[in-house]
Amino acid sequence: MTAIPKLPRRALLVIADPVMRRLCCETLDSVGFAVTNGIDSGAAAVTAAREQRPEVIFLSQQLSDVPALEAAKWLRSNTDLAATPIIILGGNADAAGLGNRREITVLSRPITTAHIRDALSQALPGKVTKR
Repeated sequence: MTAIPKLPRRALLVIADPVMRRLCCETLDSVGFAVTNGIDSGAAAVTAAREQRPEVIFLSQQLSDVPALEAAKWLRSNTDLAATPIIILGGNADAAGLGNRREITVLSRPITTAHIRDALSQALPGKVTKR
């Protein structure tokens, strides 16, 4: 009997900074996520998230069109994406007005691999293990 290959988990990165994007990609890869990146706007993030249904979304503090908190509001307004965990990189802790705060994590700089892993573990309890 042939085993069915396990599909990778999906993460959407909306991060302009190449260093931060690389850190996130490497960290996510190390815990089994397939990553979609190259998106730098809130509008494109909503479109990509609707199409791809990622398990987690990472946003830079400032996107090319809007601040991350505004993009998070747009994502939350879509019923299919409302419960998708969002991790905002380099932001402040003011995530007021975004509904269920448990599903929005704000990481302040400096951000390390350990911070990203911890945020993933909190966003997806029991589902993140290092490969």
